[in-house]
Amino acid sequence: MAIEYDTPMMWLTPRLVREAVDRIRDSAGDAEVAHGLEDDMREEVLRAIRDGRCSDPQAVAAVALSSSQLGFARHCA
Repeated sequence: MAIEYDTPMMWLTPRLVREAVDRIRDSAGDAEVAHGLEDDMREEVLRAIRDGRCSDPQAVAAVALSSSQLGFARHCA
């Protein structure tokens, strides 16, 4: 799981997503790991928005999209 939740209900907040983005940044030395974490985080964000588990969907999405600015290679097959 890319996001470490505070509560058992898995309520998603901008702070939790920022922490996930920070973990992705910390993993940027291994682009494959960082890219996998980024994909997982974005999927979790989309699911939380879909399921109504976000405190502020727009802010959560903005923080998640900020990972695009991280400098690591993203490879596509």
